[in-house]
Formats: sequence, structure tokens, C-alpha cells
Amino acid sequence: MAETSIEWTDATWNPVAGCTVLTAGCTNCYAMRMAARLEAMGTEKYRGLTRKSGGRSVWTGKIRLDQASLDTPKTWSKPRKVFVNSMSDLFHDDVPVEFILRVWAVMSATPRHTYQILTKRPERMFEVLASASFEILPNVWLGTSVEDGRVEHVGLHRLGGAPFH
Repeated sequence: MAETSIEWTDATWNPVAGCTVLTAGCTNCYAMRMAARLEAMGTEKYRGLTRKSGGRSVWTGKIRLDQASLDTPKTWSKPRKVFVNSMSDLFHDDVPVEFILRVWAVMSATPRHTYQILTKRPERMFEVLASASFEILPNVWLGTSVEDGRVEHVGLHRLGGAPFH
């Protein structure tokens, strides 16, 4: 967990690290630059997740599951708004559904917190969350990045008959 200066959240929780450049909108991803900085500072979790290309850091496409951080929100007694995976995408194709279920279980067990999940992969988010294994959690806000009219995603308005956050 990290306290954060992101104005719309109180903390970040990164049980997954790393990503893949998916669209042109990924070009200016702050997480790529931050992952490169964290690797340079010796943070093992981010080793090998970025490479230099044209003088900039870009994702290598590797992701890392951080089992040790899974229970971190359970240790916070004060309610928080938590940005989940500010350094990756929970719905990246290489994040196993079993691991997403484990993240979901922590969010279910800590209803005092409000979790904010953003993805550039709304199709996978819909596919994963529409499965019978996932319950709709009122303390989880789901969103997707929107670049422009050229990048289309499946419209996600309702899931299981409940409003889609």
C-alpha cells in the first residue's frame, strides 16, 4: 500500500505489477515511468517490467502477481478509497481469474473500504465478472479508460442486472 497524492483516492494497492502497451493512449502512462524508477531504486517487484525504447520506459508485457500484498487492506482500520492496481491492470490477460478472485475476496472481506478499479480491458472485465464466481460488491467502483472515438470497447452498463459502477 502507498499513500498517494492522487486527488481522487486515499491510497493505492498493487497486488499486480506490470502491463502491456495496448493502445496509443498507453504512450503517456505514468505507471510505466514509475515502474522504471522503482526498479532503478532496487524495488524487486518492478524488476524487468519495463525497458527503454526511444529514450522512454515502456512496458515489457510481463506482469507480476504480488501474493504478499493481498491481505494489506485487511490491516487498515480506517476506511479508505483505494485505487486497485495503479501500477497495472487487474484485467490484463495474463492475470489468472483465480488471482482476480483472491483480490475480490479481500475487497469483499473489507467493506469499510471503497475500491476503485480502472481497466483498459473492459471486455475481459465483463467476461470475468459475469461468471458465476463473482458477486457484485457495493464497495467496488469499476471504470474503463476512454481515449477517443477510434478506440471502441463493449458498452458496459449492467452486470447481472445490477448497476455497473
